[in-house]
Amino acid sequence: MKIAKLLTTSFIIWLILFLIDYLYELFQISESGERVTLMGLKIESHITKDEINTYFSLTPKLLLSFIIVLLSVSIIYFLASKLNKDKKIE
Repeated sequence: MKIAKLLTTSFIIWLILFLIDYLYELFQISESGERVTLMGLKIESHITKDEINTYFSLTPKLLLSFIIVLLSVSIIYFLASKLNKDKKIE
């Protein structure tokens, strides 16, 4: 697998995890406050009787989560390719 394909696969997996985490946390909000999701998105909400204001910002945890997903996908790919090479030798 080429580096570009590995990066693309990692990004798609990370994006799916990010969206699941975002939607889960967004629908858990029931009062004004601030929370940081598992993947590194900071959600700040202000709820009044007339309106709901929600602000989003990114944290350094976002980059860390992407690096972890990238390394995980890379390790799984290289282990799988090594196992396939070992099976072909036998």
